[in-house]
Amino acid sequence: MISYQIKPRPLEPHAKPIRDERYRKWVRTQPCAMLRCQRTDIEFAHTGSKGKGTSAKACDLDGIPLCVFHHRTGVAAYHRHAEAHWAYLHGVSLAEIRAGLRALYFGEREGT
Repeated sequence: MISYQIKPRPLEPHAKPIRDERYRKWVRTQPCAMLRCQRTDIEFAHTGSKGKGTSAKACDLDGIPLCVFHHRTGVAAYHRHAEAHWAYLHGVSLAEIRAGLRALYFGEREGT
């Protein structure tokens, strides 16, 4: 019988998530990320590996605009489901939404 000894790797320091108040403010000016939603009570929803009520929020560049209903209060709100299940319920790709927002935001900034 061969035994293997696993050497623990040293812990890598975690970079602090990006904080960008201007980006958060801009995201809140966008329509709710849910198709056909006409609500105007837009909040900045942190998505990604951290977030959802934790003390360590995800990177601000992973945030998306959601109305209060789709973010916190509705039956199928983001805060009521695991991220992957929520995306499945709504038929959306959070990665595509985040990428589209970043492209729009940074494209607008380059033009100003």
